[in-house]
Amino acid sequence: ATPPAPPASALKPALAVVADKKVSAKELKTSGLRVSTSASGATSVRVMLLKGGKVLATKTLGSAGGTTYLRTRSSVKGAVKVVVVAKGAGGTATKTRSSVVTR
Repeated sequence: ATPPAPPASALKPALAVVADKKVSAKELKTSGLRVSTSASGATSVRVMLLKGGKVLATKTLGSAGGTTYLRTRSSVKGAVKVVVVAKGAGGTATKTRSSVVTR
């Protein structure tokens, strides 16, 4: 016998993420890297900017996601990761995108 399907409210959050592919180091410090997220079934959405495992910036969005800009205080160059984590009643959904910081 198969176990019963979980109720609709207990499903993992659905998550979609779009981030700029390239950003200059100056732009990253002033206006930031644009990240757009869309989530359904989430109670909170957190957006993080990582370089080599170190968290450079983080923002918390509402349950539906939205568009935000991640700014850094330190100057970085090279590949960075954008990690978006959506938490909901059914668990956690994570999406990762890569961007490049140029001179």
